[in-house]
Amino acid sequence: MQAVLEDCTPPSKLRLRESTSLEVVFKIQETCNLNCTYCYMYNLGNDLHKVVPKFASLETCVAVADFMADELLAHDLSSARLVLHGGEPMLMPAHRFAERMEAIWARLSERLPASLLGRVGFGMQTNATLVSDAWIDQLARWKINIGVSIDGPAWLNDRRRQDHHGLGSHAAALAGIRRLQEAVRAGSLPGVGGLCVIDPAADGAELYRYLSREVGLRSFDLLLPFMTWETHDPNVVAGVGRFLRQAFLAWREDEFAARVRIFERAMKVLRHRGANAADVDEVAVGHMIVIVESDGSISPEETLRETTKERVTSRRVTTSRMRDLLEDEVFAHVLLADRTWATECRGCVLLENCRSGHGLGRIGQRFSGTDYQRKTVYCDAFQEVFVGAAALLTDGGKSFDRLAAPHLANEADLAGVST
Repeated sequence: MQAVLEDCTPPSKLRLRESTSLEVVFKIQETCNLNCTYCYMYNLGNDLHKVVPKFASLETCVAVADFMADELLAHDLSSARLVLHGGEPMLMPAHRFAERMEAIWARLSERLPASLLGRVGFGMQTNATLVSDAWIDQLARWKINIGVSIDGPAWLNDRRRQDHHGLGSHAAALAGIRRLQEAVRAGSLPGVGGLCVIDPAADGAELYRYLSREVGLRSFDLLLPFMTWETHDPNVVAGVGRFLRQAFLAWREDEFAARVRIFERAMKVLRHRGANAADVDEVAVGHMIVIVESDGSISPEETLRETTKERVTSRRVTTSRMRDLLEDEVFAHVLLADRTWATECRGCVLLENCRSGHGLGRIGQRFSGTDYQRKTVYCDAFQEVFVGAAALLTDGGKSFDRLAAPHLANEADLAGVST
């Protein structure tokens, strides 16, 4: 893929929109205590995790802080969020994590005025199996929003989310979630959200009710099993479409008691049409996501690991800034491809909302052969979501009045960004 991208001239220019927000997903710990079957980091053929440090050094942490400070100072960002990711961040001893957060905060405090420092927020994505008092103290100290990964009740979760000995993770994860929720109730933590990777054979309504009622998650996302056109399975797409239809109906019947990110995004994009990058001279980027590995290397999208054995870019957090990334041939190509509609989508009534999958999916799900020019592999499944969302928009009931107000606004509101 690398050679193809190097020969490609982007069709448009990228620029940062006014009030751009920044999200830095920092792989502070590259190893994991689980061995989930669907994991794009360890089990889909990419070995990048084998050649980077197991955890980020203090120097890399300071470089990440400098990256964020430079962007806040240069662009007056509306917000800058640092998401501590992995692997599993809690594999790092709590005292070692404390050293890294102290170094990050010291550098940010040194370089930023109070008005900009107040725009910095922290999140963490965890499997919740290693939650301890020491870790809760750290999460509380830095006011870290938590995203927990859980795929449903034990019989469902433990089919795919197992440890390296083949044992299920549900009991430990649920115990960790309960401890985190207790800390939220005590006012120590700001919030706990969830991520669930869809099992195409599961019942979406049952899963929605389990996460929202039994686990008590008030916000969560439903993630699509990662596929490209090279690994496309129509049975998986059909199962995911059925699952999403069932979950959407349960969410509506529940009067939107929980925030479900994929459904909220569908409602949002149906109300706001997008522009095709191929039809405009400039594309404005309003929310920038940057993935930083433990060695300080940068990439635009972590699920691209399945589409290439090589690093996506050679950029590093010590020497590159957002404007550099927008001019980087590989980085810009990925961002523009994600905003360019596929030829095969022409004539689709949902095109200006779905945008060939950009509205709900990820650019890697358009990968075929050497590039990202096809529609999303989840086209049929997304239709299920958009049809349900469109029906809700047009029913004229009071239910949508609740949904349409401010909590639809920001796609980065929920804790966690990926599996």
